[in-house]
Amino acid sequence: MRMSSSSTSIQPLFTLKKIPSLSDVFFVFALVLIVLSPVVLMGLYFGTAASIGFQFTLFLYIIIVCVTILAASGIARIFLFAYAYRQRERIFLESIGDGVCGIDVHGNVILWNTAAEIISGYTKKDTLHASLAGIFSLPRAKGKTANRQFSDYVLALSHNTSLPTTATLKTKDGRTIPLGATSAPVSDRHGIIRGAIIVFRDTTKEQQINRAKDELVSLVSHQLRTPLTNMNWRLEMLLDEEAGKLTDEQKKYLAEIERGTDRMTDLVNLFLNVSRVHLGTLAITLSPCDIHALLASVWQDYALRSSQKKLILKKKYDTMVKQFICDQRVFRVILDNIISNATEYTPPKGTITIQTKKERDRIVISVADTGIGIPKKDQSKIFTKLFRAENVRESHPNGNGLGLYLVKSLVDESGGTLWFTSEEGQGTTFFISYPHTGMQKKSGTRTLTQLTPSHS
Repeated sequence: MRMSSSSTSIQPLFTLKKIPSLSDVFFVFALVLIVLSPVVLMGLYFGTAASIGFQFTLFLYIIIVCVTILAASGIARIFLFAYAYRQRERIFLESIGDGVCGIDVHGNVILWNTAAEIISGYTKKDTLHASLAGIFSLPRAKGKTANRQFSDYVLALSHNTSLPTTATLKTKDGRTIPLGATSAPVSDRHGIIRGAIIVFRDTTKEQQINRAKDELVSLVSHQLRTPLTNMNWRLEMLLDEEAGKLTDEQKKYLAEIERGTDRMTDLVNLFLNVSRVHLGTLAITLSPCDIHALLASVWQDYALRSSQKKLILKKKYDTMVKQFICDQRVFRVILDNIISNATEYTPPKGTITIQTKKERDRIVISVADTGIGIPKKDQSKIFTKLFRAENVRESHPNGNGLGLYLVKSLVDESGGTLWFTSEEGQGTTFFISYPHTGMQKKSGTRTLTQLTPSHS
């Protein structure tokens, strides 16, 4: 669910503090008559005294009364139109199946529809003019509350955006439920943000379904890995001619079968790794690591490919970031995928630049290439599961779209940040950033399975 691409602007002609009733209309009518009656009586008196004529003054009085009635009728129509307009707005708002919440610039609730009451358990009386901070929260990947309040985060947005999937809502009975939410800042006619609208829904059932799906993928992957391992072992025996001599043609066919089973094994292991992250069973165990030595080791895995394509490697290493506390298996999978993609999608005689540097209290590793780049229309989806950019699908059909998705999940899970810059036809630079203190430790029952990187 996503709103339009520009911020919401509300510019009412007038604002009603109270919905008018018929008694309000008659009160206005009576008030006008009371104000004009002394004027009319004075006109009668002075008109008679001046011999203007009683009939003329009476005629003037009738005109004034008619004008007053018309004025009161016009006012009544305006009030009734405003009432109908407000009623229509209320009906639309209350008919929406998702929760709708409005906040002012101070983060206080000014709008709370019926669906929001059902999802949260809080009534309008509980929430109106109360701070949103006690209801919504924006935890980090490790479950810690973010430094800034949820309302501050929403109000800081300069355009509509989907909120992080980690946003949660604390219900009135004390439960914490996950949310799928979209926000839109509300601005006045001058473009100044005056508040925000948040549309949200409970995603508990969706997450339960996704978890069941991940468990199924994990189970199937485990069952597939055993026969694949046995097949690879038998193929190695055949290729080593332990079962007898082979002709050159037989070796060629067996080598093709071995490459196919290797790709299948890597895919199964990739599914296992993704499911371990989703199910929360992945353990992140920390130990000191030499970043530059690990980068050299990963690059060595692609030395043959880079040599065949005559790729130029440039290293810009900052000696201040040599030591790093991390899970070396996790970090290697991250670097494997990024460097693998750089070597795969960079044309012959291209350049790959690997850089490490310290920026304030963070360590940043970047991998830049002069490859095919990522089309602008695909950049927002590049970390989506099973997604591959259009130009990649055309030039490199063999891929599964899981590599970068896994990398993003691992970086987020271990407390880091991943982003990129790219221009189609010019190249791409991926950045991996961690606090100088290292990765975040995480307890779990499973570790990552090492595999040949998939080209996303």
